[in-house]
Amino acid sequence: MSEETTFDKSDLNTVKRYRHRAAYDKETIYGIVKAATVLHVAFVDREGLPQCIPMVGALEQTADGEDYIYLHGASVSRFIKTNEEAPMCITATVVDGYILSLTPYSHDCQFRCAVLHGQTFPFSEEYDGDVEAARLAALVQITNAVCPDRYQHTRVPPTPAELKSTGVLRFRIESASAKINTGGASDNATVSESSALLLRDSFLLRRPSLPSYAPILLSFFHSRTLC
Repeated sequence: MSEETTFDKSDLNTVKRYRHRAAYDKETIYGIVKAATVLHVAFVDREGLPQCIPMVGALEQTADGEDYIYLHGASVSRFIKTNEEAPMCITATVVDGYILSLTPYSHDCQFRCAVLHGQTFPFSEEYDGDVEAARLAALVQITNAVCPDRYQHTRVPPTPAELKSTGVLRFRIESASAKINTGGASDNATVSESSALLLRDSFLLRRPSLPSYAPILLSFFHSRTLC
């Protein structure tokens, strides 16, 4: 992967529908990945069946120009064992609001989504030097992606048993694109002949802007109140 700031368009990542909503620059795409609470990871298992799993991930742009997403799971799980070196697709979606229009057909969402293609890249002494240190660094990033600086405020380092039971995958991003909708309801003539009527009966329900760790904090303070 080069240090270019934009992904080249290809058959794999080119947005076909509503092309004006597409983005191929890393700043936009990676911003969506970091803002998404959950990533959906798609792969093909050993039986040849398609799978898609919601996961927490952490994105890193390295000094040598590589872009990775780190994922974790039980070391004995199908997900970890199947994908030690395999192609995958990861998607990230953030819904900012629901557009309620005059007709059901014209209802829409204000959203930001990103689709990333690539392959898992195993940890190795040749590339990483200290494999265990590289795996631990990935787990630190995953922890802090959920709640900033959380790792530093936990009981660390993890025990050998915890590290042994936790598998880590490193996904190398090779191609990606984003699609963003910030508009409102359609004003197509087939929807309504009266633009005034459309404006009157169309509105936006905006989702609250809470950090991904807000429910954790709310749960913590609630438990403290009950004690």
